[in-house]
Amino acid sequence: NYDETEYLRAAAILAEQGRYAGTFRPPLYPALIALNLSIGWGLLGVRISQTLLSTFTILFVYRIARRTVGLNAARIASLLVAFDPTLVAFSHLLWTETLFIFLFFFAIDLVTPANARRAYWPWIVAGILLGLAGLTRPMILTFLPLLLPWTVLQLHRERRAAPPAVAFACRSAWLRGGVQFVMLLFGCALVVFPWTIRNARVTGALILVDTNGPFNLLLGSRPEAAFVAKDDFWS
Repeated sequence: NYDETEYLRAAAILAEQGRYAGTFRPPLYPALIALNLSIGWGLLGVRISQTLLSTFTILFVYRIARRTVGLNAARIASLLVAFDPTLVAFSHLLWTETLFIFLFFFAIDLVTPANARRAYWPWIVAGILLGLAGLTRPMILTFLPLLLPWTVLQLHRERRAAPPAVAFACRSAWLRGGVQFVMLLFGCALVVFPWTIRNARVTGALILVDTNGPFNLLLGSRPEAAFVAKDDFWS
């Protein structure tokens, strides 16, 4: 597979030379492969790592579903994830999906109960995880703004469900929700922006994570762009 070959090539350069080549692909998954290559585990180590990540993903799905919709739904959801043929296949291929799905559900597992606990640290950690997910598959970063209306909706439901005697106290929930969302963005920026700065130093251009997605947009509107060199400077 072309993607597998490219990820392996980037990982080999990172493991052997200590540098990441280009900006066309996000860096985190090649870094995972490079780690296994560096410690001598090879591709078998990558596949074992991905199997473990898939197993933890099932646990996160179970926890999220149990807290939100109940025990029976949690059992069904976790079984569907465990035996889904596509997800099973992803776990042994050198693709980004397994790592990305693990990071995404880990983040959601943290913030689902965070509202009830009125805590801020889970939102920072969830932001870091979503930032790492963005360094794996950057389209997740376009999802982050949607978490603000989701947070407001959850707080609105909390306020409506509160007894009249404590309704006034629930008004501060709006401020709390805004602070939680800022903490989420802060955690994400801690991870993503250093890579953006690296890209600017390498290319002299503003590239948030990679040029893969923008290149696909260019290719869809101008098919002749298939003959343009994909890395670094075409934009």
